[in-house]
Amino acid sequence: MKKYVYEIAGCTACGDCVEECRFKAIEMTDKGAVIDQAKCRSCGMCYEACAHSAVHRKETQGSS
Repeated sequence: MKKYVYEIAGCTACGDCVEECRFKAIEMTDKGAVIDQAKCRSCGMCYEACAHSAVHRKETQGSS
């Protein structure tokens, strides 16, 4: 099973990712959304919810 880390760059602060995150791992700041990696479960809902392609999925080492 592949494992991913999600990062945000180019956020428009629409808040869609914050609403979709059931783990409350995303916080909206004055600079846009920020993912708390300790809370993130790599479910991908933020990635799917972002209409602006600001959430980026990166495969972690050792994934298959």
